[in-house]
Amino acid sequence: MSDFQNGTPSVAVKSGPRFSVVWLLPVIAALLGIWLLVDTILKQGPEITISFKTAEGLEAGKTKIKFRDLEIGKVIEIIIKKDLSGIIVVAELQKDTESHLTEETKFWVVKPRLDARGISGLGTIVSGAFIAIEPTSKGSATKSFIGLETPPVVKIDAAGKEFILTTTKLGSYGIGSPVLSRGIEVGEILGSELAADGKNIEVHVFVKAPHDKLVKENTRFWDVSGINISLDADGMQIRTASLTSLFIGGIAFETPPKIGDAPPGENLSKFVLYDNKAAIQTVSYSRKIEFISYFDNSVRGLNVGAPIEFKGIKIGTVKDVKIEFDAENTNFRIPVLYEIELDRISEIKGNIIADGAIFPILIERGLRAQLKSGNIVTGQLVVNLDFHPGSPAKYFGEGGIFSEIPTVPSTLDELTSSITDLIAKINNLPLDEIAKGLEKTLTNANRVIKSADEIINTSEAKNLVRNLDTSIKRFNSIASKVDIDMMPRLTAVIQEANETLATVKDAVSENSPLRYNLENTLEELSKAARSVRGLAEYLERNPNALISGKKAN
Repeated sequence: MSDFQNGTPSVAVKSGPRFSVVWLLPVIAALLGIWLLVDTILKQGPEITISFKTAEGLEAGKTKIKFRDLEIGKVIEIIIKKDLSGIIVVAELQKDTESHLTEETKFWVVKPRLDARGISGLGTIVSGAFIAIEPTSKGSATKSFIGLETPPVVKIDAAGKEFILTTTKLGSYGIGSPVLSRGIEVGEILGSELAADGKNIEVHVFVKAPHDKLVKENTRFWDVSGINISLDADGMQIRTASLTSLFIGGIAFETPPKIGDAPPGENLSKFVLYDNKAAIQTVSYSRKIEFISYFDNSVRGLNVGAPIEFKGIKIGTVKDVKIEFDAENTNFRIPVLYEIELDRISEIKGNIIADGAIFPILIERGLRAQLKSGNIVTGQLVVNLDFHPGSPAKYFGEGGIFSEIPTVPSTLDELTSSITDLIAKINNLPLDEIAKGLEKTLTNANRVIKSADEIINTSEAKNLVRNLDTSIKRFNSIASKVDIDMMPRLTAVIQEANETLATVKDAVSENSPLRYNLENTLEELSKAARSVRGLAEYLERNPNALISGKKAN
């Protein structure tokens, strides 16, 4: 509306509203966007990277990250390392997980697996592989991780202790193989690696609580994998700890009770892993003294590790066997080096033998070393220490660095020597003269028989028989005149006389058994004499026939 003043119109200007309703909608949209952006930023979890060797089963935008089957993140990108040594998974996790992402946190891919612990991850056949996380607040915070190729055997929150076992060779056990105590599974093997010195192998084992208290500083660990078969002088021995260790291997441990209560083993403590339980028993005897003995004859069957026995009890082990040549006497000798474990020998009062000072006294009393058969089937030999009073003490290594125990021949050597001496004595016998003497004796016997035969067949002998018959008849005639009271006695006497004379007559007759047996006996003596003479001639030509027997023609 306008007014006129002095003929000039005037205009009045009024101001409208400063904010238009038209701009309200964009402002609200901008504020909502800002709020959504801030809310997204505030709710966004940490972004991490995980390194794996392969991307098998992983897919960007689909593979999930789970903790105890609960989804807490997702893979957003998979890239290849610059050096082509593997892949890097870029993943995003929920915000509340950031406090549990430390250098001790573990990631691994869950997929179907078949290992020593059995079959796992079958559920991923339908749902697909996913990345599992084992979070922990221990250690320094980080967002870069190296994924495990296999799932961890022991969870981080599992109660127990981890120990490191050192060995020179790896057995048939692996990750997940059991750790046994008295045949009961109390832990698992975590894995193995080459030690820093490059010579030994370190095996990591985990013993669950409360069984970890059984591990002391003096505990012994040994391999119980598969079947342990040993063949030595004690024969064949077959050992296995359990059915599980038979197929997937295992490690057992035990604390020697005789040492007493030792301090408990600390976490990550190191122990020696022995090949078997027998090796522990050998090493446990720390006080040892070395001896040497020299043998002349064959030591075939005596190997390094063979036992040293005294009264049938093992007290040591053979350490070395070799052969030496004596150029001065142009002969050979075989030194056997062995060690005696003093802890195996104790006094009657229970005291352990302090040192080896007792052995010179024992040697003076006849202590000697002798080779004996430990097993007839395998032919293994053992060195047996025993007393042989009266045997000379022959020393061969005077001035050596090892104390020497004299030796005596083995039982087989003594038998061979006895047979050799017997053959020598037989060879020295005058067999020809003995045969000639036997032949002369038989000839004289034949002459005696012929002379007796001639005497029996003479007329004088026949007349003697006839005269005896006549005398008997006369005696009978006289006896008939004797008083009747004497007749029974005389009759008996006469009857005995008749029987005696008949026996004598039969004995000296040509067809009598006595004469026949006498002739046969003389004939057998003649044959025996000829056989002895033949044997003597054969032994003179073949003296070894007493051992090997007569050879077939």
